[in-house]
Amino acid sequence: MSPARRFFGLDTPPGTLATITGSRLLRSPKTLAIFRLVVAIYVLASGLLAVSLAPTVYFRFLTNLSWMGIAAYFFVASFASFYALKHGPSAQAPKGLVWTVENLFSLSYCLSWVVSLIFWTLLVGVLATSSPMQFYIRVNAHALNFVFMQADLWLNNIPVPLFRVFVFTGTLFLYSGLTYLLKYAFDTPWPYPFFNALDIKDKPAPAVVGILIFTFIFTIVFVLAWAEARLRDSILNRRVAAAAVHAESDTEAAGTQAKETATGAPSIA
Repeated sequence: MSPARRFFGLDTPPGTLATITGSRLLRSPKTLAIFRLVVAIYVLASGLLAVSLAPTVYFRFLTNLSWMGIAAYFFVASFASFYALKHGPSAQAPKGLVWTVENLFSLSYCLSWVVSLIFWTLLVGVLATSSPMQFYIRVNAHALNFVFMQADLWLNNIPVPLFRVFVFTGTLFLYSGLTYLLKYAFDTPWPYPFFNALDIKDKPAPAVVGILIFTFIFTIVFVLAWAEARLRDSILNRRVAAAAVHAESDTEAAGTQAKETATGAPSIA
């Protein structure tokens, strides 16, 4: 295996049902399954509420697309969790389930970083003129998205290999391409004000520079998210190892005590 393949995580072992449904923090996999299902229902319900208030423009915004992506992730992940509870974590997962969960998770997790950072640094001023319902929907989609994905990150065992940066940036390019298409073909307003600076038709040179800058920023954001996932693995792996050593010590102590009780004399080890 070349160093480049190891660096980008191309040597990551294939995922399994146990990988996408297990937890190093929770004793009961059922807790994770219930958490995922409750979050899925809440995200979908609040998303449908937002759609009902602005049905013609809702899906033009990356925030809303990523919010529905989070709903999709949690529904599929909760299905995987309940499937593992019924058939056992070592069972063969339905075809495509592991791949879908892993990719939905990494994409939703990293998009939660982007959506939250853009809103709270560039767009937070809209809260000052929001109605109570708009305030709820905007804070909901730009804060709880991050909270939910952070919680699932630390509860699950799903890897986030570095090569998925290409899936992440590719998704953002796809969204941008569709935005340009809607603008130039149908004169649809820009979904975000900063797209004015990225208008390739009117300001090609500054737009290209802006796109390169945003691509760099999004790549850095992915690397930060990837680093957090690596930190999670490091911390929780040490926790699991320490718990195993502690359990082994307890087993040895119990065995020694049982031997002393049986012989009526202290055992010298």
